[in-house]
Amino acid sequence: MDSRRSLRRISILKILDESFSLYLARIETFFLIFLLLNILNMILVYMARAFIPPFNPPNLGVNEILNWLINYGFSATIFFAILFLAIWVVTNLGSVL
Repeated sequence: MDSRRSLRRISILKILDESFSLYLARIETFFLIFLLLNILNMILVYMARAFIPPFNPPNLGVNEILNWLINYGFSATIFFAILFLAIWVVTNLGSVL
């Protein structure tokens, strides 16, 4: 098989045109799915905001502030990683539909 014949060049405009045609042909289906997913993502974010620890650094010495900042950064990193994972799962479940 000739490799030059097997590869066909498609312009980016044609790809975009076909994609938008597909979405516009069934916009009521896609709109409802994306609307529900974004509502679910916003509910996750608003629920998560209640669990974010307040950013109140102590008014003590440099060592105490550094210790507090490391602890806060560690807990915030774990929290945001879990939140990111939950939003990623919800978004990917919607893209499967």
